[in-house]
Amino acid sequence: MLSLGQATAPLAADSKAQIAPACLAQVRARLGGPKNSTSIRPTLVKARQLGAKRLIFRRGDVLLVVDHAVLHAQAVAFLKEIGAKRFPEEARMLQQFLKQLERADEAEINESQLTARTRERLAFRLADALDAGAFEIRTPARMGKNASSSKTVLRLDWSYYCGQLCAGEGRVFVTESCQELVSVTDMIS
Repeated sequence: MLSLGQATAPLAADSKAQIAPACLAQVRARLGGPKNSTSIRPTLVKARQLGAKRLIFRRGDVLLVVDHAVLHAQAVAFLKEIGAKRFPEEARMLQQFLKQLERADEAEINESQLTARTRERLAFRLADALDAGAFEIRTPARMGKNASSSKTVLRLDWSYYCGQLCAGEGRVFVTESCQELVSVTDMIS
């Protein structure tokens, strides 16, 4: 088995989450593994107060805002446990974020300027920050609509088992309107 990230239990979660059937179908269609044997368990994750420095990531029509201190601490702990030499792009990513936050409390991250490997590692850090409740979802004002924010997301834990050396599991985070925020595969075999 290959572990691709640190699967963590949601720290700010409510197990009484509901997901619209249409959203569940959309998520299921994007997942790997045998379609009929993939199970999905929804959990509502509630946000907590964000710290002074925040990173902003565009996700479709919404902005995912995460607490930099939480993301940074989780990445440092991961690198210390697993070894920074195995993931040099993650250490470079942290330095880039620190540099962008030197002159502002918020920095919008242009992910298209990151390498594919750095974007992959960022997905795990964002998933961990969402699990910790260190986020806010902002909907910018558009065409006469007021800006708004949300303090909840749905975490969809998925897994499949199709035999020896044929299994996988991961997490997908979506807004209440089914906008995917981040998706990670935590284990495949």
